[in-house]
Amino acid sequence: MSTEFENTSLVKVNAGLSRIEKQITLTNKLLALIEPISTTAKEYLKRGLDKIRSEDYKGGLSDLSKALELNPNDKWNEDFSGKANHFRGMAKLALRDYKGALQDYCKVIELDPSYDQAYWLRGRAKYSIGDYTGALSDLSKAIELNPEYTSAYRERGATKVKLGDYEGAIKDYQKELKPSMTQKDWKYISNIIEQLKKK
Repeated sequence: MSTEFENTSLVKVNAGLSRIEKQITLTNKLLALIEPISTTAKEYLKRGLDKIRSEDYKGGLSDLSKALELNPNDKWNEDFSGKANHFRGMAKLALRDYKGALQDYCKVIELDPSYDQAYWLRGRAKYSIGDYTGALSDLSKAIELNPEYTSAYRERGATKVKLGDYEGAIKDYQKELKPSMTQKDWKYISNIIEQLKKK
């Protein structure tokens, strides 16, 4: 009789464990559904930046878009406004979505009109879609805000070439030449200058 009781009890215990396991599985599934909802905008921002650093531009773009969905004004603290749009714009540039990048950098500039890198990157986006006059304006603004911005001089020089201003391009390329440049970069820029002098 005790064996029959033990067997019956064992069946009941196993059935109880099975129900508990099912409840745990169901709870884990529900938590998996809830977790993304409870992820904060800052967590999406951080995760998006990490993905961009590892060159996962599509993943970064997705996370930064979610951060902006949760924090549409793109204000993170007093010193950190417009950054989700900035980094999302970088991902879009890397993915060759130049018009999308242009929209993001317009938003960054709206939030922080003194952010020189935003003008430089918006200028690159405009250059990439053939808006050379707009690119020239943005690159000039980046240089106005930061006269030591050598990358902006290179981009502006290339833009001036597209606009037929070879003399202006030479001046910009010459401003880019710095003693801290690698020999390879120095030679590259010097060759561009020599070619432009022949035009």
